Amino acid sequence: MTSSNTQSTPKERLERFVVLMKRSRKYARSTAAIAFAFMVLALVLALTKKRVYRSETTVVYRDAVRTGREESPMQRAARMGPRLKEYVYSRSRLQSIVEQYGLYPKLVEKSMFDALEEMQKNISFRTRGQDTFALSFAHENPETARAVTTRLAEAMIADYTSDNLDSALTTHDLLRTETESAQKHVEETSRALASFLAQHPQFTWGLGDSPYATGQQLGTGQEPQSSGSREKKEKPMHDSVLGQLVEQLRAVDAELAGADVTTIPVMPTASEAQKQRDTAAAALAAAEADLEQKLRKVTPAHPDAMVAQSRVDRARAALAAAEANLTKSISGSPPPPAENASLSPARRAELQEQRKSLVAQIAARRAGLRKADTPASSTPTIKVDKPDRVDLETEWHKLRLDLERARDAFRKAEDKERAARLLATSAEREVQESLLVSDPAYLPVHPESGRARVFLAGSLVAIFLALGYAGARVLLCDTLFDEGDVIALGHPPLLVSVPHMPESLPRFRPKVRTNLSSNTEIRSEPPRGPEETLSEPIDEMPARHVLAVVAKPTETSLAPPISLPSSALYSYVEHETPDVVVIGVPFEPSHAPADELVRASPARVMGALRVLRHRLEQRRADDSLVVSVQSAGEGEGKTTIAARLALTLAESERARVVIVEGNLARPKLAATLGLRLPDELGLTMQIRKRMGGHAGPWSVVRIGPSVYALAESAEECAFPAALHSMWFRAVIQSLKEAYDYVVLDGCSVLDAGDANVLEEVSDAVVLIARAGVTSGSNVMNSVRQLGERRLFGVVLNDTPSRQS
Repeated sequence: MTSSNTQSTPKERLERFVVLMKRSRKYARSTAAIAFAFMVLALVLALTKKRVYRSETTVVYRDAVRTGREESPMQRAARMGPRLKEYVYSRSRLQSIVEQYGLYPKLVEKSMFDALEEMQKNISFRTRGQDTFALSFAHENPETARAVTTRLAEAMIADYTSDNLDSALTTHDLLRTETESAQKHVEETSRALASFLAQHPQFTWGLGDSPYATGQQLGTGQEPQSSGSREKKEKPMHDSVLGQLVEQLRAVDAELAGADVTTIPVMPTASEAQKQRDTAAAALAAAEADLEQKLRKVTPAHPDAMVAQSRVDRARAALAAAEANLTKSISGSPPPPAENASLSPARRAELQEQRKSLVAQIAARRAGLRKADTPASSTPTIKVDKPDRVDLETEWHKLRLDLERARDAFRKAEDKERAARLLATSAEREVQESLLVSDPAYLPVHPESGRARVFLAGSLVAIFLALGYAGARVLLCDTLFDEGDVIALGHPPLLVSVPHMPESLPRFRPKVRTNLSSNTEIRSEPPRGPEETLSEPIDEMPARHVLAVVAKPTETSLAPPISLPSSALYSYVEHETPDVVVIGVPFEPSHAPADELVRASPARVMGALRVLRHRLEQRRADDSLVVSVQSAGEGEGKTTIAARLALTLAESERARVVIVEGNLARPKLAATLGLRLPDELGLTMQIRKRMGGHAGPWSVVRIGPSVYALAESAEECAFPAALHSMWFRAVIQSLKEAYDYVVLDGCSVLDAGDANVLEEVSDAVVLIARAGVTSGSNVMNSVRQLGERRLFGVVLNDTPSRQS
């Protein structure tokens, strides 16, 4: 039992651990045998193990030329470490080395794969620092270990250099092709922009603004001029007569269409229509530029390209509508309205004639206004160049943007190509990234794993295994050794722990050798002191020591009477109750054997029994108490505990106690108390007499001032079945009415069902467990058999004195 209380303090846990370690000393022999066996096995392994030598070399990375690539030493080590390890463990490279040096011939005969696996186990590669790498190889031959290590380092450096050079050259070729493509694109965009500027020289003056911008010229406060003369801005036409004619035309159109005047669209002026057309043209140019940019990255089926195409279609439709409005505004003829079906033919004809007249008047009025504003020398023609200007400006911005993007791409590609060219040149000269052997492979002198190390490691393993065996035995042991083991069970509670004590008590033998009947005569001479307590057989004792009950012969006598000299005898019978009669001699307080026994017992034993007495007194209160002392198995000291408990309960006449034999299958109470009783006073004989129809009081023997016993005379006279009779319950009930405590010397719980009979007649059941003998499983099985109704607790018997 090794569980510990979860509520214990760290000190208690440490003490418990020390106790468990001391307990493992019981298994010292088996532990030593296991350790010795494993040490012998380790010695055999050490003698048969081959010596292995390991050679090591150190490789250092040196960055001789900086190419602008920013990389910390830690990042470089994280990048190069796995890469170099792959070169070292490459199967093709290892196979060439195995064939070159003839390694592992037996494994090669079976399979080259097994040889390569074995070689990989003997190779070690690790990153020692940020730019330092260690490579080693182990073999039985030190010369071979050094040669293979050197060859592995050379192969690793060669593979790294070759791979690095190939990668640098491939990268340079790819970036050079990309640079050439970017340069061609720059040339194409430059040529397109130059062609545009040749056709439209007015865009050559401005670096950031359009020549048609409304603001001032870059760096000056002057407006731009296209051909050396300023273009006159169109003045808006504002005339009241023209406005009235337009309003009248709208009213006529509304009546013809059958709608309100406010719902009829107003035909914009020429300037407003021109602005709408310019805006639509700019939107179309932006949509087309966006579509062209999207098509460079994705296909026409891509969603982004489809959305851009729909924007271009809408912009074209808007531009067409704006150009139609502009044409109508310049011509001055508004579109005819829709026909109203509710008008009569005469009214419709009248309104149409009126509308033609108004249209003619509006056209004539506008022509007159334009004549008035046009100089005499100029031709009265309307020039519409704003849409062309917007298109030209959009194309100019697009060409400039394409050129800038092409130049940026060319510069980036050129930078990458320059760096790749430098890397390739450095790799060719082996100065860009180089691996150098800083510490060549050495010739090993001492083996890596010698025999002494193997034996030492095996010995340590043997010791740990032996200690683990002892610890496992302690942890798995179910035997109760101390209070901690009982507490670990959880239930029932631990009452006290009793130290080791003698099994037998000082012998006190009141001699009674015949039947008791109504005409009984008892004669005796009391002993003179406790030193004269009787220990000799009755036939060899002097007459002055004999206490005899001499009865007249009757028909029911089970033994013949003994006739002794009358001069040495006197009679004494003490009646307790009508149901109980006491047989014995009067005791003097100064010569009471029970008190002498208490005084002669060890202090620790009496202390534990007095603690148990205190707990039983709390349980008893003011009533009588029947205490049954039982154990899980035989030989656990329940009779000794029961006898001493009875004497402790009656110590200094504090209570009247009677102890009763409850183990009729193996009666030991009389022998433990030192009593030699006649058969008539035995518990079994008294029960059998009542079963035969002979009534009378129960006879008990007095062994102290307030201590009495009802035991069995001899084991051969016992009648175990009497325990299950109604008379056993009757005698316990009679004794309970006459005494304060009735202590039953019980039986083994797990042997038979007698313990359950004692549990039914008891008020409290005390379960005895012997330290080092009783197992925790037996205690728990006993608890399950008896039940918890009357179970009072466990008394741990025969514990070492130092743990009490």
